[in-house]
Amino acid sequence: MSNQNEPVLSRREEAVQVLTLNNPSKRNAISLAMRAALRDHLNRAEPDVRAIVLTGAESYFSPGGDFSDRRGPEAERERFEHFTAIIDMMVAGNRPVIAAVEGGAQGAGLGLVAASDYVVCGESAALAASFVKLGLTADAGLSWSLPQRIGVARARRMVLSGESLDATTAHSWGLVDEIVGDGEAERRALEVAKLWSSRAPLAVGNLKRVFARGQLSHRDALAQEGIDQRTLMGTRDTMEALVAFREKRKPVFEGR
Repeated sequence: MSNQNEPVLSRREEAVQVLTLNNPSKRNAISLAMRAALRDHLNRAEPDVRAIVLTGAESYFSPGGDFSDRRGPEAERERFEHFTAIIDMMVAGNRPVIAAVEGGAQGAGLGLVAASDYVVCGESAALAASFVKLGLTADAGLSWSLPQRIGVARARRMVLSGESLDATTAHSWGLVDEIVGDGEAERRALEVAKLWSSRAPLAVGNLKRVFARGQLSHRDALAQEGIDQRTLMGTRDTMEALVAFREKRKPVFEGR
């Protein structure tokens, strides 16, 4: 368990690491220190961590960047460097990321949500790409992740209007995967994470990289599938899964 004053809290729940954005006096606005801490936690996750739950402290996910934070060219460079690494690890890393959203997610907070593999949202939450209201362009990977989730036309509508989506609309658009009662998002996200953490980690990591590459032609996709499948067929995890199937038991995956 992390020190409660740290910008990102961390705890283990079996094979799941729960990371909590922790700046509740500002609804978990993302400071430079928070970016650095989140990057560090993602980068240093223990080998036996098989899934990550990302949430915010005290019933709010995040309104985006902390604009009272240190400014200047060097600070801006650090901000973008940290978020580039964070989004890359979330999208193309080996571990699935499940976002638990209460209250709201705006700006860079929405970027973290859209980069997640599964999003659980409290019924009263609101989500917005609010950059244009501040004279800014979308960042935190949203120019890629938002169209991936909801399509180009709806992504354009979100970023150009800056208006909020309620949970029901966000769900119907595909930005949110599941709506639960307020206060239940983290519990449900942890259930999903524990289920996903039981799957073969090498296969999960491979599939995340497949989707991170984006759309391929059907022939390129078939060729890449052949390469990936031949690689995975030679792993101990695949052999264990085949033996477990014959023995009618659950497989025990080692990630090798």
